[in-house]
Amino acid sequence: MARSKGTLSLASNIEPSMNAPLDGRTVVNLLSDLTASGSYPYYYEGMIVSCKENHKVYQLIGNDPTVADNWSEVGSGSSGIDNVVEGYYKESDGKFYKESTYTTEIIGETGKIYISVDINKSYRWDGTNFVRLDQESFEDIITTTAPLSPSDGDIIFYAGTVTVDFPNSPAIYKYDGTNSKWDVQTDMEEITALEVDAIWDNVP
Repeated sequence: MARSKGTLSLASNIEPSMNAPLDGRTVVNLLSDLTASGSYPYYYEGMIVSCKENHKVYQLIGNDPTVADNWSEVGSGSSGIDNVVEGYYKESDGKFYKESTYTTEIIGETGKIYISVDINKSYRWDGTNFVRLDQESFEDIITTTAPLSPSDGDIIFYAGTVTVDFPNSPAIYKYDGTNSKWDVQTDMEEITALEVDAIWDNVP
């Protein structure tokens, strides 16, 4: 059977004048948005969507986008969004459970994504602990010693011993490359809301 042909014919390509996809359905912020009810008022089998949270691309291989098994990670050769598991993450013991009452524990497995449906956060199992996906890229800002070769604008959360260079601890510092020193940050506007959230969620 021949492919379904479009009804709009354009004699040239399109150059969008905005910092966003022309088709808003092609990008989601969170992995959980991929299967969230209402994410796609219109959809079709074969639709391609990229996820900002884990920087992966998925193809809809079924008729219902709210079903995890209907999404296949492009390039992985597997379906089911890397085997997504929904449950409830309990911060106090670092475990996942099937119920909001934290009764039945979900054992972590590598290669799977775990979504805590009550707080809409995604985790992976690193073999020992559940690691929140949106925190991993910020792990390098937590330190007890100054980086040996910092670059201008580097941001760290210093939790080490108070020194002349680091008079406050714990505190957020930003490297001033012009003067070759770390400046303690009192103006939170210099750091994006996402960075601040990740820093404080990762306090040792």
